[in-house]
Amino acid sequence: MTTLIDAARALAPDLGPRAAKAYADGRIGEETFAALAKAGLLDPFRDADLSAARLLDVPRALAQHCASTAWLVMAAALGSAGLKALGPNAGALGPNAKTIRSANGLAIWADRADSATLTPDGAGFRLAGTWRAVPGAAQAVWFLLRIDAARAVAVAVPSATVTLNDHQAGLRGATLGDVVAKDVAVPATHVLPIPDALSRLAAVAPLGVVLGVAEGGYREYVASTKKRMAAVGGAAVARMPQVQVRLAETEAELDVARTLFAGVIENALGAPRANLGRDAAFIARQCFRALTVLVQQMGAVGLLETNVVQRHARDLRAAVADLRLGWDANMAARGRAVLGVPETDTGTETIAV
Repeated sequence: MTTLIDAARALAPDLGPRAAKAYADGRIGEETFAALAKAGLLDPFRDADLSAARLLDVPRALAQHCASTAWLVMAAALGSAGLKALGPNAGALGPNAKTIRSANGLAIWADRADSATLTPDGAGFRLAGTWRAVPGAAQAVWFLLRIDAARAVAVAVPSATVTLNDHQAGLRGATLGDVVAKDVAVPATHVLPIPDALSRLAAVAPLGVVLGVAEGGYREYVASTKKRMAAVGGAAVARMPQVQVRLAETEAELDVARTLFAGVIENALGAPRANLGRDAAFIARQCFRALTVLVQQMGAVGLLETNVVQRHARDLRAAVADLRLGWDANMAARGRAVLGVPETDTGTETIAV
């Protein structure tokens, strides 16, 4: 039986030729969106238990060819996980659950709230807040908006205002947009508890895209370098020792990232959160450094927007900017755990030690 990861790997090569158009249009095409839905990649947990492998490996395969598509799929997968986390007997969304899980009912998870308040109002709540750079904002029918560490709210698109970002950098085709709720009435049944497993998956969700886009950039660099001739002298670039050295360094760095990535998949639902945060931040920085070196090695060619390696680098820069992968916060948390410092004590000392 074909698995979701098999479906993603089969679909992925078709995304590369479409990626440039997705950038130009600011959104992935309807053909791609329909293919994702048909393959079940927009609702991967509909009939499956929560797992890091399903959440991370599918976007990784897609990101090797089009990071924008992978970023949207990642957010949809978290939306799917949020619905799954309700459990078979929860029925919390009542008749709306069927609407959300229908073929045309894409639910997108939104993690980045600038502000969010949920105020009791009779039998329900009033919601206000802004969620920035939400993927799939143009395609979503429902949003699962994270309020805090314990709760998310399911909101239909007509109830919230969506403003698409004028996005000129990486992930340009993921239709990133701001979702704004202004005093929206929310039934109590639409307030969803966030179980530990879902919270853990959300914290590492961007990693599949990060590793995949770095792998895709590396592949494209190797393919183009085999063909390139130096602008001065006409020598084969592949024969230059400095190019060979840089390529081997990048290969080793990505191998380290893959090893840590495999550990995250294996331990995401059980390892101490500080360990996972450290590994997530390290993978992100390692991948970004590795691909940046290759772009710099290309010289002026590496600056061209039409350069596929440059596109991967732009996408990667945008992906690693996700706050969940922040270096200082994640490394400091692990440092506190090692030193036995309470998590609530973030410290203020800056003197040299």
